[in-house]
Amino acid sequence: MMEARSAGQLERLQAGIDRELMPTSFGQAQDDIAAQFDAASEELYQPVLSQPLAPQAAEALDAVTARLPPEIISMAEDSMQSVARMRGQPVLQRGEPRYYHNLYRALGGLIRNIERNPGVMQKKVFTSDELGGMRFVKGRLMEALDNGLPGYRQAASVWRGVAEGEEALEAGQRVFSGTGGQMADAAPETLVRQLGQMSDGSRRMFEIGVRSSVRGMLQSADKDGAANIANALRSTAKRNMLRAAIGRERADRLIASMDEEIRLFQSASEMTPTRNAQTFRRGADAADMIASEMPLNPAQIANTALGYVTSPVRMGVRNRMGEALYTPADPAAPGYDPARADELVAAIRKRALRQQAATATARTTGRAAGGAGA
Repeated sequence: MMEARSAGQLERLQAGIDRELMPTSFGQAQDDIAAQFDAASEELYQPVLSQPLAPQAAEALDAVTARLPPEIISMAEDSMQSVARMRGQPVLQRGEPRYYHNLYRALGGLIRNIERNPGVMQKKVFTSDELGGMRFVKGRLMEALDNGLPGYRQAASVWRGVAEGEEALEAGQRVFSGTGGQMADAAPETLVRQLGQMSDGSRRMFEIGVRSSVRGMLQSADKDGAANIANALRSTAKRNMLRAAIGRERADRLIASMDEEIRLFQSASEMTPTRNAQTFRRGADAADMIASEMPLNPAQIANTALGYVTSPVRMGVRNRMGEALYTPADPAAPGYDPARADELVAAIRKRALRQQAATATARTTGRAAGGAGA
C-alpha cells in the first residue's frame, strides 16, 4: 500500500509546483535566453560594432582601461581571447571596437566572480574599495564606448537585461543550495528586497529556476517509493526561503500540499513494517499473510519472524502472527494483545532453536555412527 501511495507522491507534488510556478523547464528558459542574446547581437551590437572607431576615441578607451589593476586586465584579456578562439574569431586587437566591447563584458564577468568569491584571483582578496573602483572604471568604459560608438549604451542595456535574466535563472535554481552567489545566498528578507528591484522578465526567470530547484530536490529524495519525498522541503529555513522566493500565498499553498502528503505517507507507514527500500517488500509480504497461509511448523514461523535483522519487519510478522494465532474464539474474550504476541514469538523461537539443536545433534550422532561403522 505504501509503495503505491508513494509512487504517485512525486507526480502529485510536481503537478502542484507547476500550478503555482512557471510551467517552463530550466532548459527551455536557457534556450529562450540564448535566442535573446542572438537577437541582441544581430540587431543591436553588430550594427554598432561595425562602425569605425576614431583614433581619439580609442585613446580615450585605452586611458580608461589603464586605470585597472594589471592582473584584472590580464585576466579579462585572457577570457575574451579564449572566447574569440572558441568562436573561430580572429584575435582581438586594441584599437578595434570589438576589443573594447569584449573587454567591457569580460570585466563585468570578473567583477561578478570576485563578488561571489573574493579569493578567485589567485587567492588575492579584493577589498570593497577595490571592487568599487573596478565598478567605477567599468562605468567610465561604458561612457567612452558610447561616445566612440553611438548606440552602444542602448545595445548594452538590452544585452544587460538578458544577462540579468540569465543570472536570475541560475540564482533561482541554486536558491536552496547556498551556492548561488549574492542573490541566492541572501537571507529571506534580503531576497525579497532584491526581487522587488528586478524587472518582470528577470523575476520570471528566477521563478523558473526556483521551480527547477524544488523539482530537483523532490526527485533526489525519491527512493523507489520508499521515502517520504515531501520531507525535502520540511525545514523551516527552506520554507521561509520558498516564501521569499515566490511569495507567501503561493508558497503556503505548496507547503500545505506537502504537509498533506507527509501526513498521508505517515498514515500509510503505520500499516507497513518499514520504509526501508530493501526490507519493505519482505515485511509487507509477511505482514499481509492471511491466517490460512501462516506456516504451521514452529521453526518456519520463527525463521519468518526472526530471519530478518530489521526490527520493523519482525514487528510486522509479529503483528500478523498475533492476529492469526492469538484470536480468541469467544467474541467476549480480550482482543489482540501485542505483548502476548511478543511472548508467542519468543516461545516459538525457543522451540525452534531447540528443534534445530536436536536436529544438529542427530546429524552429528549419525555422522559419528557412520564413521564408526566404516
